[in-house]
Amino acid sequence: MASDTKGLPSAELPAKELSAEKLATKDSTVNESTTEYLPKTYLSTEELSTKELAIDELPLIDLPTEEYSSDELSTEEFLTEKLPTEELPKKGCKKDDTDEHILYINPPLKVLSVNFNQDHTCFTCCTEVGLIVYNCEPLGEHARLIKDDVGSISQAQMIYRSNLIGMVSGGSRPLYPDNVLRIFCFKNNRIVREISCNSSIIAFRMRKDMIVVASLNHIHVFAFPEPTEVLFSLETPTNSKSLLEVSRMLSCEKQVLIFPGHKIGSLNIVDIPDALEAVEKISPEELLLTESHQSGDKTLAFTIQCHESELSCIALNQQGTKIATTSAHGTLIRVWEVESRSQIVELRRGSDEATIYSMSFSLNTEYLSCASDKGTLHIFAIEKLNLNKRLNVPNASNVLGKYGESMWAFANITLPPECASMVGFGKNNTVLGLGMDGTFHKYKFTEDGEITREIYDIYLNSINFRKEYECAIES
Repeated sequence: MASDTKGLPSAELPAKELSAEKLATKDSTVNESTTEYLPKTYLSTEELSTKELAIDELPLIDLPTEEYSSDELSTEEFLTEKLPTEELPKKGCKKDDTDEHILYINPPLKVLSVNFNQDHTCFTCCTEVGLIVYNCEPLGEHARLIKDDVGSISQAQMIYRSNLIGMVSGGSRPLYPDNVLRIFCFKNNRIVREISCNSSIIAFRMRKDMIVVASLNHIHVFAFPEPTEVLFSLETPTNSKSLLEVSRMLSCEKQVLIFPGHKIGSLNIVDIPDALEAVEKISPEELLLTESHQSGDKTLAFTIQCHESELSCIALNQQGTKIATTSAHGTLIRVWEVESRSQIVELRRGSDEATIYSMSFSLNTEYLSCASDKGTLHIFAIEKLNLNKRLNVPNASNVLGKYGESMWAFANITLPPECASMVGFGKNNTVLGLGMDGTFHKYKFTEDGEITREIYDIYLNSINFRKEYECAIES
């Protein structure tokens, strides 16, 4: 794949940097000694022109060279074809079946990361020998990029079920440095965009109109797909947990970007439309990332103090209106209203400290799920708080104080405690779990807390994939 991209023109796009918690304008001066220089794209901005055509609210790009076809950067529904029956893993485990959390791959395949797409209908699996895209319902492999195509991949993100996927190299067999984000098009089987930073990319998020890239101390917001240029940049505190979320839908009620603040346990919330408007009008000295900053009657960015200790996990709902946070202790989850910046509810995962691997809101924000190293997936009610459990102790709040007032998950599911898991929601009150051990879990739940297992499977246990993996290991 690398040979296909050589010789393509690139552009050094102007970096608009926010220093000391400031958003910068396009005309701001860049200090070369401290700035993280940004992006090299395959095409210069002058070469891009737009067709008067939109698919799924995303304009196509008329790319002038023969290297690209005009539909490579569209995000129309792509992964919709019927999955071939022979490629589907064996389905169905009854509730009382014995779980054997093993992979039928010898030698064992190391999974570097798993990640749901925006609506939890697909997920990506990054491994030492490439990238696999799976459909969730029914469970099955859709596409793969193995070793010679992409090398080992540490991060990947889809744009819903479209033909485009972003990826960052990592692991022991990378073909590219980990400071390069590549956009791959499955329709045309080629890389169509590349964004480079001066330091490692620790997280990124993709939308139909925007790409957000985070390094350890910077966040860069790019227009996408045309032209792929820097909209604004932020200087951030050291983001050791790689925490980053952005509103997913173009029609979101709130278009926000969230990441840890400078004070321990705090969270910064940037209003994206207001920030884009502000960088056109005012200087960096006038635009501060503080809770009190106003531009007219608009708050461009603000900070909320979520916990006393360091944030360990964050989640943003589909509508961009609610945020869930948890700290390094992992005992409490707090849910916040974006508009008012106030706490809605405090939920208790447990009394012992734990590492929260992931959290996820359901698509309608009725529920919140989390998975931890305690081997339990918890489901909390967000809209109907009365569904959550409380201690059955008379005058609990008087006897036990705040602990006695705690709300506990109304449903709990056991997962393998020894491996990290990503959680998401399926259709009709179902919750999905992706294990780093290659396992796929699907459970149905009721408001009464009753749990029924619908699927336990090993998503990596594909005959064709095993053959390719073993060949890759041997070579």
